Amino acid sequence: MAVAISGGGDSGTLLDALARTRSRLNLSLSAVHIGMGLGDYSADSLAVAEAQARAAGVALVVDDLQRSGLVNDLD
Repeated sequence: MAVAISGGGDSGTLLDALARTRSRLNLSLSAVHIGMGLGDYSADSLAVAEAQARAAGVALVVDDLQRSGLVNDLD
């Protein structure tokens, strides 16, 4: 199961709850973060998401909308 995390409290709490119950639920768990290309805000959100994934003991998959060519410039 992959959990999308923004770096905010709600998605971080969901990730934490699933990480704590994954063995009981027999889940393979990872986290996904999509960078929006919003300068410092996106960089800060990514740093928090990385810390949340590390604390939960799960792999984090990261993509960025600008790097993927899905948006041109959001700044």
